[in-house]
Amino acid sequence: METIHLISLGCPKNLVDSERMLGLLERSGYALTEEAEEADVVIVNTCGFIAPAKEESLSVIFEAARLKEEGRCRALIVAGCLSQRYGDTLRRELPEADAILGLSDVERIVAHCDRLLGHRRSKGFTAECAEKGQVKAAVEKSGVGSSQPLPFSATSAVSAVKTKGFSSLPSEAICSNGARHLLTPKHSAYLRIADGCDNHCSYCAIPLIRGPYRSRPEAALIAEARALCEQGVRELNLIAQDTTRYGEDLYGEPRLSGLIDALSKLDDLCWIRLLYTHPAHFSQDLIGCIARNEKVCRYVDLPIQHISDPLLRAMNRKVTGDDIRKLMQRLRSGVPGIALRTSLIVGFPGETKAHFEELLDFVAEARFERLGAFTYSREEDTPAFAFDDQVPEEVKRERLDRLMMLQQEITAERHESLIGTRVQVRVDRPGDQSAFRWVGRAGWDAPDVDGQVLITQGDALPGDFVSVAITDADAYDLWGTIESEKV
Repeated sequence: METIHLISLGCPKNLVDSERMLGLLERSGYALTEEAEEADVVIVNTCGFIAPAKEESLSVIFEAARLKEEGRCRALIVAGCLSQRYGDTLRRELPEADAILGLSDVERIVAHCDRLLGHRRSKGFTAECAEKGQVKAAVEKSGVGSSQPLPFSATSAVSAVKTKGFSSLPSEAICSNGARHLLTPKHSAYLRIADGCDNHCSYCAIPLIRGPYRSRPEAALIAEARALCEQGVRELNLIAQDTTRYGEDLYGEPRLSGLIDALSKLDDLCWIRLLYTHPAHFSQDLIGCIARNEKVCRYVDLPIQHISDPLLRAMNRKVTGDDIRKLMQRLRSGVPGIALRTSLIVGFPGETKAHFEELLDFVAEARFERLGAFTYSREEDTPAFAFDDQVPEEVKRERLDRLMMLQQEITAERHESLIGTRVQVRVDRPGDQSAFRWVGRAGWDAPDVDGQVLITQGDALPGDFVSVAITDADAYDLWGTIESEKV
């Protein structure tokens, strides 16, 4: 039986594509392996959003290509956003890859693997293998190591990987109902409610990669959520390029509140988390929906990118700094105890020292519970690429360091205030250090991007919902002991 090893890079939206491909392959009789050296086919599902992500993708591709010489690998497949955006150039520049697949190829991954391995699949084979459940092992989420030198320079390759545009709109990039091999803990999953984007922020290449905004029908989402719950999922994290626009294209109006209400009726579902919202589209109705639904985590991911009006206009964010402040006030008053997470860009073209100081003052005032920040990445074929007053890299890095030091102080103060309190925690996995037994998350912590609760004492299993007495804290995580199990 041939084996598949998949390396998933990038954001949760890309992870869903990886899970879909693995589910289709698994159902069709392929075995999945955690060991790249044991795989007949290695698939790298790439990210192509910004320069560092492209460099990482190319580095992993080059490392995986070595397995064709040193391991049993017979075929290397490059998929995902990088190949969607730069497919023609990758086909010229990466002879190591046996297939360069765009986003619409997710649903045809079995046919591509069959072709590369010389299979001629008979009718009924897929159903027969699915019934027998011929599965070898789970698949890693992060990727092969990079300790050995690469055969080519990833940085120079990035500069060569350019094209005038992407070849075709991804026609089937939205995960349909059916097989998904989860790469998350079995009690937590992402639910992609839409794909693509129509916001056209001036720095962003997503519309070039994933095309226009396309919502999935509510009935299909409820069916997928129900199937996930039947598999043991208790936490759903809603994702899209802009979740707040869900339904506009299908129903003529936003329908996110209705979708959340429907998901809340699933008996086995305990947590619903809202990610990737846009401040320009966050309605009062949605605030009320969060407040009335007990299953919705008191947490909102609200990327604002900046607070200075000139930069917000240049970014085409369609909001002002005052709009953002008022929205935050409505969220905090309408949903008491809500945790707000944001993302910020420093060093955008034209950002002056005064603009950056304004951002620092705002962060100190707003006291976000969670915050991520990035230096501006100059992406070809986006409007901002041609903007004047590009900020030097050393200035970007210095500003990023100052911003993150400020946020660390804010987070550390908040965490210290939680010592002596009790927090409801979802246990994710056993601890990997002798200092703590379990790793979990509070309702204000999204998977992978936020902090953790490190549990030093108590009995639990992954997926358990427990009450934890907080005994210690730092700028990143909380520490505590299990007092009781809630559900």
